[in-house]
Amino acid sequence: MSYIRFLGIALWSIFAINLSLFLKVITGIKPLPLRMARNFWSPVILACAGGKLKVKGIENVDPTKSYLVVSNHQSFLDIAALFRAIPVNLHFIGKEELKKMPFIGWFMKSMGMVFVDRSDRRKSLISLKKAAELIQGGKSVLIFPEGTRSKTGEIRMFKKGGFFIAQQSDVNLLPVNISGANKVWPYKGINFKPGVVTLTVGEPFKYSDLEVNDLAEFADKVRKKVIDLG
Repeated sequence: MSYIRFLGIALWSIFAINLSLFLKVITGIKPLPLRMARNFWSPVILACAGGKLKVKGIENVDPTKSYLVVSNHQSFLDIAALFRAIPVNLHFIGKEELKKMPFIGWFMKSMGMVFVDRSDRRKSLISLKKAAELIQGGKSVLIFPEGTRSKTGEIRMFKKGGFFIAQQSDVNLLPVNISGANKVWPYKGINFKPGVVTLTVGEPFKYSDLEVNDLAEFADKVRKKVIDLG
């Protein structure tokens, strides 16, 4: 059954990505693929995996504003849950390697997602400045400061790099805690188990709202905010 679920997820993703990019070309509506990711792709992915989404604190999101969405990272299911729950079109920062991946890489490049080359500090800073410009231009950007999925479900230390965006521009940070996703779609393998994915949204804040001396201290305080939402 897990293999059937995984095959369904893969085929649906390929179909939804290609359809959204095709419709973008036909209609000329640039944000259409992101809207489709929220309302067309993500609910089916959650259903295929057996995840029932429960959202708390959604009143903290103003759809007319842009955010730097900061979330812990448990599972491949996290992006689908975030797309479905947060009522704004989400851009996200991905590893440079994702650019080369079929379908997902095409989708990300088409939608102006930000790729970070973590092996080159100068290029990374340029990418982060681009992400800050997206937010200042009215778009919302998602980051996973842990850098990768947690193997145990415990929230790992937050890397400070992504918070350069918050330091350099006056953006609203939106903390999000995800729990249960790693039980529905575990870190290893495709042994899906039906369950509840809980996504809790905290109150927005800005870099200037926290009394910190540097980015490392800021990252630690944001991590605590995300943990406290759990």
